[in-house]
Amino acid sequence: MLTPYREARFQPHAGPFVFKFQRHGMIAEEFFTRLDDFIRQLPKEFRYAVEIRKPGQLGPEFYKMLEAHPVEDDLRSRKEAS
Repeated sequence: MLTPYREARFQPHAGPFVFKFQRHGMIAEEFFTRLDDFIRQLPKEFRYAVEIRKPGQLGPEFYKMLEAHPVEDDLRSRKEAS
């Protein structure tokens, strides 16, 4: 998926790739570990955003984890844009 996007040179004209997750059936620590591992494996040349269903259930640790990566919080980004 990323190779055609890269070759078409759409990066200057597009927003971030948005990944949507829910923590269904996982404790917060397991979710953070899995999400952190996932984000670390993404190619660094693209922009990404993460949207979490019911982010209030995750607490401030979620936002601290996101700040450690060049990833946007999709819900926060939408609020700031409006």
